[in-house]
Amino acid sequence: MSKRKRTPKPAVSANFFQEKEAMIRAITQVMKEKEFSGPEETQAFLDQFVGGKMSDITASLIGKKNELSAEERADNLFFEAMEAPAAIACRRKLKEALRLNPNHVRAMVALARMEKTAEAEECGYRNAIAAGERNLGDMLRQAGGHLWGFHEARPYLEARAALAEFLTAEGRLEESIEEHRAILALNENDNQGIRDPLLSLLLRTHRFADARVLVKKFDTDYSAVWLYAKAMLEFQRCAELAKWDTAHFDHSWLKRQVEAVARGIKPEIPKAIRAADKTLIKALKFNPFGAIFLFKPSVDIHEDLPDFYSPGSVEEARLFFHFHVSAWIENPAALLWLMVTAMPWLIKNGFSDELKQ
Repeated sequence: MSKRKRTPKPAVSANFFQEKEAMIRAITQVMKEKEFSGPEETQAFLDQFVGGKMSDITASLIGKKNELSAEERADNLFFEAMEAPAAIACRRKLKEALRLNPNHVRAMVALARMEKTAEAEECGYRNAIAAGERNLGDMLRQAGGHLWGFHEARPYLEARAALAEFLTAEGRLEESIEEHRAILALNENDNQGIRDPLLSLLLRTHRFADARVLVKKFDTDYSAVWLYAKAMLEFQRCAELAKWDTAHFDHSWLKRQVEAVARGIKPEIPKAIRAADKTLIKALKFNPFGAIFLFKPSVDIHEDLPDFYSPGSVEEARLFFHFHVSAWIENPAALLWLMVTAMPWLIKNGFSDELKQ
């Protein structure tokens, strides 16, 4: 399966990332050496750095270093590579970083993203993961589900997320699901946002029971992604109660139903399914653009995701579309229900122009 190649580029300068990495490394090292009496003393130690300049904080902790270690120089080369103006310069700096630190996980992941074949790309990610495991040693077992709390473990978790994304892009959905679940087991607070693509995968593969468990676990989320997912799950629950087998419907069936609706004929949706309408309306009220994007074939699924978004915004809807368009498109029965429920609501509430654009 073809996919767009991604060469990561930071939104801010490489110098910012270098200073941030050096500061966090210094703070982490000092915290390992100190014996704090309790959470209050630990927090007091961290509070003294709030608002400070990163380079000043680093200098206050470890002083001015005349010479950087090989690992620190490799980090600097990695961040410089991410800001390189051309791919060839980026690759050269990444390889220099690996000569200094053969287990530099982030450099290995970045090189994997630049590979020309899927086989080489996957191999690169798996090598990066293996390097991360070597770096962490017993920490993997000792950290339990809180691995993200250790700064040095984050590149390893990022590498696993890159592999999970790759498996999804290659259509290896079951493998991707297992990889996403493994990451969540290591990072139970999900600082990486793994639950969003995992939820999409569970819906795409019709693993609705597993999707309900995930939604229940992270039910504090109030976003378009999760509200529209709840709507699909409620639709599926109603379909099961109505003994309406949706699995065998295809896009030819959907096309016939849409043509019938255009002629004023009611679609073949059991009345009992409409009990799910309330859940969908809740999602529409929260962010109507999620449904609008599903109705507009001009939306580009490969467009870069927004760096920031507010609840109910177009940017948030783009995030929903990115993660969940496949789940809806691959479920023609649910998509028909969404159309016949959402379209009248959108028109009634003044979104006719947005539907035409």
